[in-house]
Amino acid sequence: MSEVKNGRIAGPFLTRPISNLRCSPIGVIPKKTGGFRLITHLSFPPNLSVNDFIDEKFTTVKYSSFDNAIDLIKRLGSNVEIGKKDIKSAFRLLKIYPGDFDLLGFKLNEYYFIDKSLPMGYSESNCLFEKFSTFIQWAVMNESNSDNLDHYLDDFLFAGKSNTEDCKNLMNSFDRVCCRLGVPIAHEKTEGPTTKLSYLGLLIDTEKMLIQIPEDKVLELKSKIKWVLEIQKSGSDSRYTSSYNSGGILDHFRPEIAKLLDASNSQNTWKTYNNGLTSFVSFRLEEGLGNTWPPSISHLVNYVAYLSKLGYAPATVKVYLSGLSYYLRINELTDLTSSFIIQKMLKGMDKLYGVVDSRKPITLEILARLINSLQFVCSSVYECTLFRSMFSLAFFAFLRIGEITINRNTQHVINNDDVNVSHHSQSAYITIPFSKTDQKGLSTTLTVERFNQVDICPVRLLLNFISIRHKNNGPLFCHFNKTGVTRYQFSSVLCKTMKFIDCNPNEYNTHSFRIGAATHFAMNGHTDEDIMTLGRWKSASFKRYIRIELTK
Repeated sequence: MSEVKNGRIAGPFLTRPISNLRCSPIGVIPKKTGGFRLITHLSFPPNLSVNDFIDEKFTTVKYSSFDNAIDLIKRLGSNVEIGKKDIKSAFRLLKIYPGDFDLLGFKLNEYYFIDKSLPMGYSESNCLFEKFSTFIQWAVMNESNSDNLDHYLDDFLFAGKSNTEDCKNLMNSFDRVCCRLGVPIAHEKTEGPTTKLSYLGLLIDTEKMLIQIPEDKVLELKSKIKWVLEIQKSGSDSRYTSSYNSGGILDHFRPEIAKLLDASNSQNTWKTYNNGLTSFVSFRLEEGLGNTWPPSISHLVNYVAYLSKLGYAPATVKVYLSGLSYYLRINELTDLTSSFIIQKMLKGMDKLYGVVDSRKPITLEILARLINSLQFVCSSVYECTLFRSMFSLAFFAFLRIGEITINRNTQHVINNDDVNVSHHSQSAYITIPFSKTDQKGLSTTLTVERFNQVDICPVRLLLNFISIRHKNNGPLFCHFNKTGVTRYQFSSVLCKTMKFIDCNPNEYNTHSFRIGAATHFAMNGHTDEDIMTLGRWKSASFKRYIRIELTK
C-alpha cells in the first residue's frame, strides 16, 4: 500500500500491535481523477463508534462560500485573471497523536494496520484540516501582501487585475509557502492564470462575468431529477397511503389523518423508512427492473443481494425492508418482505456479516470501583459528586444515556423538577419525560430504592449532588456553570475512570450500565417481568442485555 510506504499507515501486523486496538471497517470510493480513496468507517457501529464519542462542537466547521469568490472577482473588475491550486493528499498530511493510535485500527486480509494520519471518515477531519488550510492562506497573504485569494479545504483560488502579474505572483507565493512548510501541491490540478476556470463545481468566466454550471453537471442533474420523479411516483413519503390521496377521503379529514399517521412513528423512524423505500426504488432504476407495485419476490431477493454486496450491515437491511413493508401494508398491497426466502437470506447475512455485541456489563463490583475512583479522575469535588450520582443512577434506574445527558433536544432529558426525593426517603421518584419506548412523551415515573451498600447507593448519591447543585431548573445533571452534561463528557469520564481501574474501556460503554443492571437483577433472582418493568422494555429484547457469561 502506498500509504504504508509513505509512513501514514503502520503495518502490516500479524497480531494486534496494541492490546486494546479498536478496528473499524474500511471502504474505498473512486476519485474523479482515477484511483480510489480509502475511507475508514469511524461511524460504525451506530452509537458505539469512534465518532459517536466526539463532541459535536469539535466537528462544526464554517467554510468559505462561493459568494466570497464572486465578491473577490467583482472587487477586481472584469477580465480578472484567476488561478487555482490544490494541496496534495490534504487530510493525510496531518499526523495523529500516538496516544490515539488505539482508536484507528483496521484489518485487511487477516493483517492489522494503524492509521497514523488524519483519516477520511473521522468526524473532526474537515474541521481540523480547515484550520490548517486557513493558516496556509494567512501565510500566503503575509508573504505576498495581498488578500486576493480564497480557499475551500484544499482548493485555493487566486485572483489579480487584468494585464498584470498579480495572479501569477500570488500563485508563486503559494508555491514558496508550501515548499517551506513541506506541503505538497497537486500540480496536475493547477490551472491559470486565465479568465475561465472551474471552481467548486461551477465555471467562472471573468470576461463575460458569468457563472455557469458545467455541461457534465447539467447532464448529471437532469438524471437526478428524473430519478426523483420516479421516486415520487412510488410515494417516497411512506407514511401517506395511496388511498389517503384518493377521492375516498373527505378533504376536511385529511389534516387529521396526516397528523395521526405522523404521530404513529418517531421522526427518526419515518426518516429510516423513507431511506429504505428510496433505496429500493433507486435499486430497481439502476437494474432496469421497472417500477411496478407490489414488487415481485424476485425483485426483493435481488434487492437483498444488492445491499449485501454493497456491504450493508444486516441490521440496516432489516430496517430498510421494514420501511418497504410498511409502505406496502399501509397501501394494502401484497407484502412479501417476510417470505421464507427473504428471512433465510437475512439469517445468512447475520451469520456471515453480523456484528456480535460484545459490550460487557458493569457489575456491582466494577460500579463500586468506578464510583470510588472518580475522586482521582475528576477535576473538582463538584464534578466528582456529579458523576458519582450519574453512574449510580444509570445503573440502578436502568437509564439510557440520552435520558441523563443533553444532545440536540434538552426537552428529552431528566430535569431538576422531574426528581422527588428527601433525606428521609427510602426511595427517589424520577420522571422520565421522553424515551426510546415513549415517543409521544407521555412520561414515566421510576421508583429508585436505597441500596444497602452506602458508597454506591443511588438515593444517597443523588441527595449529595442535589445538595450542592444550583437551584435553577434545567437538566438535572449539570456542571457548576449550569450547563448540562453532554454525552461526550459522560463517555469521556467513563473511559478515563475505566482506564484508572485497569479495565479495558473498549469493552465497555455508556450502555454497559443498563446491561449491567439487567444482568445483576437476573443473577439475583428477579423474574423476566420484573426486569422488563424496571428497564421499561416492551418485548423480549431485554434478554439480549442479560450477559451473565461476561461477568466472569
